[in-house]
Amino acid sequence: MRERSQYPPFVADTFFVVTIDLIVKHAKCRYILVMEINTREHCPVARSLDIVGDKWSILVIRNLALDGPHRFQDFANALPGISPTTLSARLKSLQENGIVKREVLNSHPPRTIYSLTKLGEEMKPVVRALRQFGGKLPPKS
Repeated sequence: MRERSQYPPFVADTFFVVTIDLIVKHAKCRYILVMEINTREHCPVARSLDIVGDKWSILVIRNLALDGPHRFQDFANALPGISPTTLSARLKSLQENGIVKREVLNSHPPRTIYSLTKLGEEMKPVVRALRQFGGKLPPKS
């Protein structure tokens, strides 16, 4: 069997490769079986994208990474086109996955503030890299 490092990264990360040598009628035949393994379980990129890969989640993280804590209405104003239901769902998912924390302030009326957790802070370089990459792309016409 070949070492995983001998295959391109996408194969090494997402597939299990087995090489079988057979002797059939005095001829040596080599069969390479490529079996896909559970990408979500074994690929950190896929697991990350399960959490932040949709359009709105990464934009919520972007706003928190670049502008700091936000109230719900701050997100609604900064993300034209997002419905309140979708925004609530994305915030809840990001909370459940430990990226965003929700804090209810003791004020009158009570205010809720969203901010990045320690894990969420690790997304800042990703947001900066996406911003740089996007700056190199031509604008959509």
